[in-house]
Formats: sequence, C-alpha cells, structure tokens
Amino acid sequence: MEQEDKVLREINGGVTDEQLTAWKRRYGKVMIVEIEEDDELHKVYLHRPSLDTMAAVSKIGKTNDVESAKVMLANCWLGGSEAVKDDAVLFMEATKQLSKIFERCTSRLKNL
Repeated sequence: MEQEDKVLREINGGVTDEQLTAWKRRYGKVMIVEIEEDDELHKVYLHRPSLDTMAAVSKIGKTNDVESAKVMLANCWLGGSEAVKDDAVLFMEATKQLSKIFERCTSRLKNL
C-alpha cells in the first residue's frame, strides 16, 4: 500500500519573498524555523540576537527560563506564524530551534 504525501497548510504570517529579501539586506542572515503539527506547517523568520539581547536573556534566565526564551524570541522575531508566540507547545519548539544558532559556529584556541 502506498503512503499518501501529507498536505500541510503553511502558516507564515503572510511573509513574502520581497520581505525576505529586505530582511536579508538589513540583517545579513535570516533563519527560518519550521514547526509541523498535525496538518499545519508553522514558519517563523528570525535574525541573529544582538549582544544586548543576549545580556537580557542571560540576566532573566537566572530566575526564569521561559521568560528568557520569550525575550530571545521577541528580539529575534522578524515575522511568521503568530500562533508560535501564543501556543506553549509551538513556542517551546521554536525556542529550542533558536537555541541551536550557537551550534552553527565553531572556534579554536591555539597557543602561538
């Protein structure tokens, strides 16, 4: 028996290709988080956090992990599915992916 391809309803907050191009010009790097749930594909567009954002996230994170995640998402948010901001499950999945931004870089320390 063949498996049917699942058709997902894409929810991206009305973001257009033109908007993506403008964001890339302004922020350099733009990331997308895609969250699939049931028959929906929620898309969220983010830019890299600033040092000020990281300082706020670090400070708030000492007492409240969820609030620090809210600060991170809010300050990196460019557009996308608004449901991600309000639905706890979608929110946590998006912030989990956002935290992976720091895994994309590598570094080395060498004695000279």
